[in-house]
Amino acid sequence: CVSNGNQAEMHDILFENMRVEFQSNTPKEMIQFEDSKEYDSMGETMPPVLIKCLVSPYSIRVKNADNIVRKPSEKLGDIYDVTYKNINIFTDADIKPVIEMKTRNADKCIRNFTLENIYINGTKTESLDDFDAKLENVQNITIK
Repeated sequence: CVSNGNQAEMHDILFENMRVEFQSNTPKEMIQFEDSKEYDSMGETMPPVLIKCLVSPYSIRVKNADNIVRKPSEKLGDIYDVTYKNINIFTDADIKPVIEMKTRNADKCIRNFTLENIYINGTKTESLDDFDAKLENVQNITIK
């Protein structure tokens, strides 16, 4: 996951030489808010996510005389020039790996992603149709 809030510029990132295994019965994620809470997916499953990139406002903590107040950041950062290279994905036949790239602000597009030598169950990917792609304000995804 490449997640960006506030004003950071995240770029020139390389994910390389990875082997990923996905199952159709992947338990749903949950956030553990305290050490004593045990994981319980309640039997729910989720599709496995290969790539997740988000640009969203984060809350900034601002201290005033009375306490600390959270307010949303007014500035957003950028995510660009990211390469996924030599990735071998092994998955159950009935599922496609998820690619989720989203930003709600069209001025802060996620851009210039390269997927090079990505294989799903031994077959080289040729297009985004090989994935369950969820894209919002994304520019220039190249598959090699």
